[in-house]
Amino acid sequence: NAVTTDKLAAGSITAGKLEAILTLSTRVVAGHPAAARVELNSTGLRGFNSSGVETVSLSNNGTFNLRSGATGARIQLDNTGLKAFNASGQQTVDINSTGAATVVGQLSTAFSGKRIIFNPAGTSFPQIRFTPSTGSQFAKIEATSDTSGDYIGMYHETSTWSNHRSWFELFPAVARLTYSGNLSNGGPGGVLSLEDSGVSLYRRTSAGGAHGIFIDDTNVFIMGNPHKSFIIDHPTDPDR
Repeated sequence: NAVTTDKLAAGSITAGKLEAILTLSTRVVAGHPAAARVELNSTGLRGFNSSGVETVSLSNNGTFNLRSGATGARIQLDNTGLKAFNASGQQTVDINSTGAATVVGQLSTAFSGKRIIFNPAGTSFPQIRFTPSTGSQFAKIEATSDTSGDYIGMYHETSTWSNHRSWFELFPAVARLTYSGNLSNGGPGGVLSLEDSGVSLYRRTSAGGAHGIFIDDTNVFIMGNPHKSFIIDHPTDPDR
């Protein structure tokens, strides 16, 4: 039987089962209407923080948005992907629905021990670092620049032989392979360099001296102490 009235007193209706369709023309609010609240209306479900800023939304068209905060450091997940922001509000992570991912900052395959670290914290240039199981030495691939221009290099240090390093550098006009047995003074070691001006191969001593050979388009130079000069006949033109 239908009940018609403009007002119902509290406790005036008791029943073991109530069947009805409840239609609301506006909204249902749990919390402060203008501050922290959860709100249900005809478009979906929404959540607001204490400042009244929307942080959660689930719409009836299938879109959604979840934010751990409105500003500053926060994580955001919506129908376009996953995003992260630092304390300054700068976006640091973007993993979108197409599968593309951008991560600003260090990315590591493990927290400690043997691992690969992309863009290690504290580095000034793009770098991939390979760390051993123990020790502080590591190998790395690094893109950087110096007075010769931009270059990419591969470097290796070892905990077994302290203060030793080998590295390979590629410049736009130079390719160089270097070994140093003592990083504190640059030697002993050796360098093989291929350049526009020629090819050089020399040995560096612990005292800072160098012995080697340099070849350009017309000459061969011998470096060392004591210094010795000699002439090699040209194989097809003896007068040269």
